[in-house]
Amino acid sequence: MHTEEKSNQAWWYTTKAGKLLAAHEKQVLDDILPGLYGYHLVQCALPQFAAFVSASLIQHRVMINAQAFSNWPCSLVKGDMEHLPILHDSVDVVVLTHSLESALHPHQMLREAHRVLIPEGHVVITGLNPFSCWGVMTLFKKLLNPSLHVKMMSPNRVKDWLALLDFEVVNSKMFYFRPPFAHKRMVKNLSFLEKIGAKFWPFFGGAYVIVGVKRVVRLTPVKAKFEMKQKLWVEAEGVPNGASYKRDEHDKEG
Repeated sequence: MHTEEKSNQAWWYTTKAGKLLAAHEKQVLDDILPGLYGYHLVQCALPQFAAFVSASLIQHRVMINAQAFSNWPCSLVKGDMEHLPILHDSVDVVVLTHSLESALHPHQMLREAHRVLIPEGHVVITGLNPFSCWGVMTLFKKLLNPSLHVKMMSPNRVKDWLALLDFEVVNSKMFYFRPPFAHKRMVKNLSFLEKIGAKFWPFFGGAYVIVGVKRVVRLTPVKAKFEMKQKLWVEAEGVPNGASYKRDEHDKEG
């Protein structure tokens, strides 16, 4: 991932409207993460999203990012999010906070999440919805700035990818149906759109969260059933059952 791409991949977070969306997203994650248990949580995201997993009850939390930074309130492992420096089947929860949008190969990032998760481990994904006011604004920003690297993906596309990797989607939610306004009072006055949008036009939420579980099909050996071998001959008609053919007696008669 190039340096200039890393610097603009979360451009929306630098705006006032984006910060209001981020605050709402953290509330959504605060409701989800306490229900996911384990020993190790890995977050693949930019440093500014580190606080998004603060509600998790998992004590050992690690952030992985290619950027070098310090004095951050979490453990840091500098590395490529598309090639995680983590052992197979060793992590309980992986959180991808707007990471697929900035990845050059988002499907590879999901494969890595599947690789490092233990069986029945959880992946939590957040992203901007391209079919929303936020998606339209992002496309407009990309037209003004061609170097902007943002690859928005619909929640249905992400779910399809998860299914291909043997993830089972156990939770999915669209949220923040308000337009990308920066005025706090205006955004607060439009809070009624959250209930109305979730009921009548849920697909047009500004952002989404998807929770998947890594399912592993275990092979259980099955003992072969004993089958009687088929008879090699068939009883002749007119011959009583159990009658035997004796060659010696036949030879004497001859």
